[in-house]
Amino acid sequence: SNKKMINSVTKNLSQSSVAKYHVKLRALLNMAIDDGEIIRNPYSKFKIIKSESLRTFLTKEELERIEEHALGGNKSLDCARDKFLFSVYTGMRFSDADNLKDQDVEFDGKKYWITFRQQKTKGLQRIPLHGKAKIN
Repeated sequence: SNKKMINSVTKNLSQSSVAKYHVKLRALLNMAIDDGEIIRNPYSKFKIIKSESLRTFLTKEELERIEEHALGGNKSLDCARDKFLFSVYTGMRFSDADNLKDQDVEFDGKKYWITFRQQKTKGLQRIPLHGKAKIN
């Protein structure tokens, strides 16, 4: 039945994921109003419950241990670690860092800059490249 299918799909979603889907549904219904498809949003009085997510951060010592770990000489793990650390030290999403090209890095005579278009938001970003962030 439909109810069993819905329960099996939604039982593994976090509260923040459920809230995201509700926000998207509400926006879709508002677009339907704007397009004249419906008169009013039947979802307008539905309260979306958002929960605070607990964010944890790596300590300086943990980052140093990651930097220094030999990883058994595995080159692909070295590469993944370097991309992760680059993301940490630049503040870039891993996907954005992974998609950087040589032409995205420029030197203005004083310091290096990274200019890129974010994959998620499509926004153009320009950030300074600091000492610990290395590009190979």
